[in-house]
Amino acid sequence: GGYSLVLTDNTMPVMDGIHAIRQIRAFDAEVPIYLLSTKNVEQEALRAGATGYISKKECLEKLPQILKQHLE
Repeated sequence: GGYSLVLTDNTMPVMDGIHAIRQIRAFDAEVPIYLLSTKNVEQEALRAGATGYISKKECLEKLPQILKQHLE
């Protein structure tokens, strides 16, 4: 496999994070993908194939555990 973990923001210049998740899932069904956003789009992210959603307000609290879980 190519990637151990994907973190994507929901607001990006070319495509939003939900669209990016769908694009990634088209060629990789296994890589963990987490969407970061200030908007409450958790259910939409999960439906698109995200492993999880991280509110930017909780990012500093939750990110270390996610990195440890997937990169060790």
